[in-house]
Amino acid sequence: MAYFNPRDYFPTLQEWIRYGCDITWDDYSIMKNHGDYVQLMFPSSAAKGHDTYDLYHDDNGRMTKAYGHPGNAGFEGWKYY
Repeated sequence: MAYFNPRDYFPTLQEWIRYGCDITWDDYSIMKNHGDYVQLMFPSSAAKGHDTYDLYHDDNGRMTKAYGHPGNAGFEGWKYY
């Protein structure tokens, strides 16, 4: 499995925050805007069948931190940028 780096999603995330609605990318990943953070979910080899990440941003749309949910195949816990 490829390593997930939340920063790879940043340019699209910044554009998406501007419009503030739920979207689906390529029938694969789902993003949902919760106001203070954006939740990204996509299928993975995790026991639960998907990975979930909460991506936090500042007022300029720059990602400041990311939280990997427990049970993810990728990283779990906090990363700061």
